[in-house]
Amino acid sequence: DEVLTFRRTTFLAVALIVAAGPALAAGGERGDFELGVFAGYGILDNYPQDAGPTLALEDDLIIGARFGYWFTPVWSLEGSFQTLDTTTDLPNPASNVDVTLEGIRLNGLLNFNEGKSFRPFITVGVGQESMDLGDLSDTSVNIGAGARWSVTDTMNIRWDVRHVWAKYESPVSTVQNNIETTVGLGWIFGGGPAPDADGDGVSDRKDDCPNTPAGATVDEKGCPSDSDGDG
Repeated sequence: DEVLTFRRTTFLAVALIVAAGPALAAGGERGDFELGVFAGYGILDNYPQDAGPTLALEDDLIIGARFGYWFTPVWSLEGSFQTLDTTTDLPNPASNVDVTLEGIRLNGLLNFNEGKSFRPFITVGVGQESMDLGDLSDTSVNIGAGARWSVTDTMNIRWDVRHVWAKYESPVSTVQNNIETTVGLGWIFGGGPAPDADGDGVSDRKDDCPNTPAGATVDEKGCPSDSDGDG
């Protein structure tokens, strides 16, 4: 079931990208800010009780939000918060209870394909994971990869997959290995003016003719206009 759900989420990410059609390069310049929301699925490890059986938490849906800053077109940093509401899956169904897992994380991202509409990335970060059952809370490390696909000048579709290691002391010391995959929307705003190497008023990331001679009249793609239509 977990593998099937993982595949469905991945398929949804791909379908959203395809449905977007021709896309634009959206942001990712030095000084840009990024706000995003996401949802997905968490495949959970078995959380042991105090020297007893595991809680056998059900895999379930994740929702969350993130906020980031681009130091360069390649390097960015973001903070995120997410929550996952699930239930235990104990041998005695009458003993099952609702459980909420929350995570607060800080991640660095290495972004590829500068200036392009499709921008894959890799990420690594640290965080604080908590579980309301027993008020457990401890640090975590996560690594992952994903991609953004620009659908307007400021909005992108984003897909992430990551592995999260979280260590809990309850008082039994245990390291949990969780897998997460999410799909979300991101909005990029702020920052300084976009680079325009040839000074034609069309930013480099939209300019199909980046070496237009000075003073030339250009169209919306940054290419010299043909006002008299003679080719």
